[in-house]
Amino acid sequence: MPTTLEQTILAGFPDDGPGAVGLRATMTVGTGGSYLSHTLGATPTVLHVRLLLAPGSAAGGSAHVAGGWSASGAVRWSIVWDADARQLSLNVPGSTPLSAMLPPVIGWHAVEVALDSAGGSASLRLNGLPVGSISGAAIGGTDVAWLGVQAKSNALAGTLDLDGWVIADAPIGLRLIEATHPHAGDPARWLVVYNADHADGAAWADYYRNARDVPYANLCGLSLPLDETITSAQYDALRDAVLAYLSDNGLATQVVGVLLGLGVPGYVDASGLGQVTAVSSLLHGDASGDGMHVNALHRDPPIDRPSAGALAGLRFTGRIDGADFAEAVALVDRATALMASPPRAEDGATVWLDPVTEDENVNPLFGAPMSAWATGPGPATLRLPVELTLDGQHDAVHDDFVFWGWGQASVPTGFFAQPRGRRGVCVQLESTSPEAKDQRSPGATHWLRQAVDAGYAAASASSRVYTLSALPQPGVFFEALRLGWTLAEAWMVCQPFVRSGMQMLGDPLLVFDLPRSGFDIYGPAEALEQIDITTPTLRLPDTAASVVLSDALAPPDDSPALYLVRRVDGAGRNDGGSSAVRVQVVGNQVLTPPALPAWPDVAGWPARVIRGEARVVAVWASALQLRGVTRVEAEADTPSGVQGVWDGEPTPGVRSISARFDVPDDASRVRWRVHHADGAQGVSPWSAALIDSPTSVASFPEYEVQP
Repeated sequence: MPTTLEQTILAGFPDDGPGAVGLRATMTVGTGGSYLSHTLGATPTVLHVRLLLAPGSAAGGSAHVAGGWSASGAVRWSIVWDADARQLSLNVPGSTPLSAMLPPVIGWHAVEVALDSAGGSASLRLNGLPVGSISGAAIGGTDVAWLGVQAKSNALAGTLDLDGWVIADAPIGLRLIEATHPHAGDPARWLVVYNADHADGAAWADYYRNARDVPYANLCGLSLPLDETITSAQYDALRDAVLAYLSDNGLATQVVGVLLGLGVPGYVDASGLGQVTAVSSLLHGDASGDGMHVNALHRDPPIDRPSAGALAGLRFTGRIDGADFAEAVALVDRATALMASPPRAEDGATVWLDPVTEDENVNPLFGAPMSAWATGPGPATLRLPVELTLDGQHDAVHDDFVFWGWGQASVPTGFFAQPRGRRGVCVQLESTSPEAKDQRSPGATHWLRQAVDAGYAAASASSRVYTLSALPQPGVFFEALRLGWTLAEAWMVCQPFVRSGMQMLGDPLLVFDLPRSGFDIYGPAEALEQIDITTPTLRLPDTAASVVLSDALAPPDDSPALYLVRRVDGAGRNDGGSSAVRVQVVGNQVLTPPALPAWPDVAGWPARVIRGEARVVAVWASALQLRGVTRVEAEADTPSGVQGVWDGEPTPGVRSISARFDVPDDASRVRWRVHHADGAQGVSPWSAALIDSPTSVASFPEYEVQP
């Protein structure tokens, strides 16, 4: 047989998941066909037929892959696929065929035919977009629909896969894949727009689809200008085409973000005077024009992750583009590499911050939040090294993961030095810097292009001079990233205004798995019960040896302050225990407490000596009276032998003992002796050597607490 049909998982539509079964037509030289047919119960006036087609390996001619007959066998319509020309045609007897090219490279294509026998019209949709319609008196009712290969060219050979055959009396639409969660991290909630007129536009879209598991239904190939900058009218046409695709294909409520791919125009020149706005910035909303709008999603700090039902008429956007296919793919690959191998301090993942400082041209109302975060405890939450400049600008950055800048208007020569580490994102906010309005020109000197050339996976800069009230806030941006939000979400919520001219280039689905191990510090508080252990005041990297108690961590004057320190592992889990540190401000000094509690069965437990007085603490696993303990004694090791230096009775319900006593001459260490009701005694190991301890660890206000 020149054509055989087989139901096999090899032909299943991939978006349906593992085990999906489709229909594979295997063709050899010859003219014989093979197909499935379905007789309709009654002749419908309006008929819709949808099928999914994967061209496969077939070559050498054309094949009739679907169609309809009358009850007497007369051909009403047919879909003809030309394998060599990659052309699909809707044929109706007596009418000129309606044809469209299949986008190259993309594996599967959705084909839908609509026939109105009463009105004498037929139309074709390909991959969710209208191809056109034809009319004629010969368009009659369909009684039998068929799928397969009914007829083919003699030389046509190879395989052709078919799936998703649906017959209905109303529009069917694409094979939609429902989102699995309500946030923008789900690829099913993104529309990937590519330029069907760009030579590699479809190839890039297919590459991105495979890299991020984007459903086929979410690929939107539009015929767009090849220019980087378009007019307002051309932008309106682009926007309307995007909105129509979402509406016509049932994606309007599912999709929360639009990604502009290779070859899609990046900028709009509304005035024709070269003052451009990024298309991605405009697509945050549906309105015409480029006026700024208050961002309803902006939160400081971000609290709730924006969901599909709470976007307040806004959407996330992203852009991946470049001078050619290789550059656009490189941005995808860099994001993939960062997600596969997260940034770590040992790999040179450094955050470089250049916040707004005392610039007299900047209203403190706009610059203060940025400076406050950068100079406060905020950067420590990233658990990465931070290089901060407050006076001037960085001359160069190296071994960096993030650069968040303000001061430099232009990119200094050699600024992106020694790119040994994996570079994540570069954000430059100088409002008078050269506008970033052409991403496709190699060698361009603006920040956006220079950052991408330096190896960053994502970069942001303004396409025009913007108002400083629109300054994106780094604290919000980094907090969203630390919570595991996507790049697109973090970028959106950190902007007080949208459509401001700010743009982000890079994979919007990029998630930075920031380091989690380190120390969490809670406090200050007057007592343990006042500490909220769900919200640390500060997060330190695991390389931290101390922390400066300033700003939110400063202890109250002349009052004791309690802090808790918890170690956190690489999975972000704390160890379940904690170390308590109590300090008190006295004059210009901070007094520290006695040494931390020691279990009595641990050798080398700490003991402090302050002005000749020993201060020792021990803690047991349960209350001492429940263990039958009647008395606890402290003993000192002296040249003349063991000498009792303190004793006391345990308090009911208490499992700790604190002792303070004058240190005997030449005493070297101490231990605990426990007396039980039955006369039994037990001793602990000796403490560490008794040495004098300072009364403070630093001068006020630059004082530190050791984790």
